[in-house]
Amino acid sequence: MKHSLLVTVLIVYLSFLAGIVEAQTALDYSDKGYKFYKEKQYEKAIKEFDKAINIDPDYVYAYVSRGNTFFALREYDLAFEDYTDAIDIEPRNGIHYYNRGNTYNGLQMYDSAIADYNKAISLKPGYAFAYFARGISYGNLKDRDKALQDYNKAIILKPDMLNAYNSRGLNYVFRGEYDLAINDFKKAISLDENKQLAYTIINIIEPLARLYRFSEAAGYYKEFRASYPGGGYIDSKGWLFYKKFIEAVTQKLTMNDYAGALVNLQEAEKLYTVQSKAGNEADGQVRGFSSILALKGYVMEKLSNNDDATHAYEQTLVINPNQPDIEASLKRLTKKTEALVQDDKMPPQINILEPMVNKRSISVEDDKVASTSQRIRGVAIDKSGIRSVQMNNRLLKVEENGYFDTVVNVNEGVNVFTIVVTDNNANSVSENVQIITGKATAAVAPASQPDLKVLTTNPVYHAILIAENDYADKNIPTLQAPVADMYKIYNLLLKNYTFTPENTDTLVNATRASILESLIKKANAMNENDNLFIFYAGHGEMVTQPDKTEEGFLVPTDAVKKKLSSYISSDDLLRTIKYSKAKHILFVADACFAGTLFRDISSEAPMPVADAYKDKSRKLLASGNRTAVPDKSEFIEYLRLALQENRERYITAEQLIDSFKNQYKSNTHLQLQYFPIKNVEDLGGQFVFKRK
Repeated sequence: MKHSLLVTVLIVYLSFLAGIVEAQTALDYSDKGYKFYKEKQYEKAIKEFDKAINIDPDYVYAYVSRGNTFFALREYDLAFEDYTDAIDIEPRNGIHYYNRGNTYNGLQMYDSAIADYNKAISLKPGYAFAYFARGISYGNLKDRDKALQDYNKAIILKPDMLNAYNSRGLNYVFRGEYDLAINDFKKAISLDENKQLAYTIINIIEPLARLYRFSEAAGYYKEFRASYPGGGYIDSKGWLFYKKFIEAVTQKLTMNDYAGALVNLQEAEKLYTVQSKAGNEADGQVRGFSSILALKGYVMEKLSNNDDATHAYEQTLVINPNQPDIEASLKRLTKKTEALVQDDKMPPQINILEPMVNKRSISVEDDKVASTSQRIRGVAIDKSGIRSVQMNNRLLKVEENGYFDTVVNVNEGVNVFTIVVTDNNANSVSENVQIITGKATAAVAPASQPDLKVLTTNPVYHAILIAENDYADKNIPTLQAPVADMYKIYNLLLKNYTFTPENTDTLVNATRASILESLIKKANAMNENDNLFIFYAGHGEMVTQPDKTEEGFLVPTDAVKKKLSSYISSDDLLRTIKYSKAKHILFVADACFAGTLFRDISSEAPMPVADAYKDKSRKLLASGNRTAVPDKSEFIEYLRLALQENRERYITAEQLIDSFKNQYKSNTHLQLQYFPIKNVEDLGGQFVFKRK
């Protein structure tokens, strides 16, 4: 028995020694892996951590270290697995939840990240980094208030956390609290004693520019170039647009060179449009683009171009509504405009669009006299606004942009139609349109007839196609069809019509800011030979305002149920396209209540293709009016078949719609909505599709 007991003890002792050897070996591999990790030799580090885990499958340090290595390589899925294994081994260790939360952040699963940070904080209440990281997640979810609370807590727990000051400063910029942002960036700069984080000094330039402290901004930019020889993020390809913005602030505006600053800002806007991939810009890049538009408004105002200043200010507010400096600038411009309007003694202008002939006289052949009619349409323009348009003492309907349109009967002989326009300051002007028929036509040259087969220009076609399937808010149902529907339209436009991939942007599950920013970029870059087709498929919602008017909204992927500020309103959409130089803009919306997006006004009479194309248009085509539409869209199928089966070289949007609207209504009991968009420069023209 004694011998047997001695053998047993010896076996236990030898097993204990073997365990020590194995543990030491695993530790050795981990230490070697950590050395490679510090040297950024990540592939070698992973191999060493693999060996450590093979020896000891419960060695938590190896899982964490390998997870950190995968995280450095941005292989977030693999890092997630390692951190999860670490949690399984040590479920009460808050650091492991913090690490896994970081992978969720990398995977853009911000709600899951917040849940892990919450667990980390519950297990380790004083862990400043968990508060900071949770603040980043809240910031990504656009919850600036909760992000601010977490940054504040992180700074209280760790007053020397440079990144917390920097992130809180950026949060203040988003909130329009520029003085507080500057204070935080200054603190971050002072903490960066080794001059390793260039972004701390670059970021201060934007809020200084917002407060027009250009010389101070120039001083920091000079310090940045002297102290950070390696450069910063503005020297990378994706941020060259922002570099142009900074040069405008620090070089041109310090010398009050507004014209030079405008050139820089226009280059910045163009670079951003070319360099950025539609709908996928980082939050900071969108903010940077917003600041470019804001500064452009300031420069335009200094150059006494108040209309363009208003344009830029309105567009930057669409992207980021929290800009008190821009709201103040718009109020200032409004007061200037009101003062000019009150002093306005000039009569309005009349621009007759049809008939377009010398001396406003046209001839009609004898055999057409008995039953002929003539369309007369034009635009009345005045800064104070148009009070009325009359024709031969008959009041005409006039739209908010001054557009009027009517059809008159003509008799044999000379027909004179007197148009009188009165502005809101009671200034008036009149103009005659003369139509001569019958035997009197011999004295008048016949009106030239437009070529109905071809357009006089070679138009360029652009498109933005938006599809929203998935929604972050669980109270908003997921949709199945929009993305597939959108790609059907995409493929058809590129295959059968003169749309090209480089001029066609597709946005899938895009945020509110991304959609509006993409529309602004595209609309601002277009000229008078360009045509823009905008397509939206996703949720829509109708809201009855206190004055009983109905307003339609688009619901982007990051919307919060019933929170109107997270939706896309009619005014938001108008501001994106209002000042575009594009010839034609057609907005097609397949969404619930899409017909309530813009006020419905009567559509003009059909006209030949060449006539339809010659004047600007801004129109909405919606799959329904004040009704919900199904997820599986019959509208898309009707539209797709109409585009596919069309054999005409040129076809107007109205002609295309006419080919299926009756059958669509009969089968779906939905009424297609097609009408000019209010308060933009619609002059009665038509979007014309051109087949290849």
